[in-house]
Amino acid sequence: MRLFIAFDASEEAEKELRRLQDRLVDNGAQLSLASRRGAFHLTLKFLGETQPDTTEKVKQALETIRFGAFDIHLGKTGVFPSPSRPRVVWIGLEPAEQIKALQQQIESALEKWFEHDKRFTPHLTLARVKSINDKDAFAEAIEALRPKPIRFTVKEFILYESRLSPKGATYTALQRYLAQS
Repeated sequence: MRLFIAFDASEEAEKELRRLQDRLVDNGAQLSLASRRGAFHLTLKFLGETQPDTTEKVKQALETIRFGAFDIHLGKTGVFPSPSRPRVVWIGLEPAEQIKALQQQIESALEKWFEHDKRFTPHLTLARVKSINDKDAFAEAIEALRPKPIRFTVKEFILYESRLSPKGATYTALQRYLAQS
């Protein structure tokens, strides 16, 4: 099973992200856009291919995590790996401290089975860049993206299975982990 741990963006945040995607189209690049409902999520940890017995241990380890619900909002725009070679266009989530604290709890809970992620930037992927025809126009388009500071509350994180197909990945929630009140 190909697994990852994430939390979903709110419907209102998704609408804003789709508006921003529309502004990116036809600006000097060929892009792959997240297009289906529920495609916008923040990946807290990508586990990759995981054996069924390890999956059960992961589920149990994640049940030990305690966190309170927290509010975040859409933040600045960025690219990975660098502005000179953009491959992913993203929108940050702020404030990052509580997201990073949750991510670190997940890292610690799973350290017996998975390597620690060395770098973590709280973000939602807006688009993957296939190719760029006009680097200057594309850089200007990214610079001009200004998301509305849509707020939403993180009340859970989810263990997802990801299945790849020629039509793209499909995600199935295997287990939800709710914030404590």
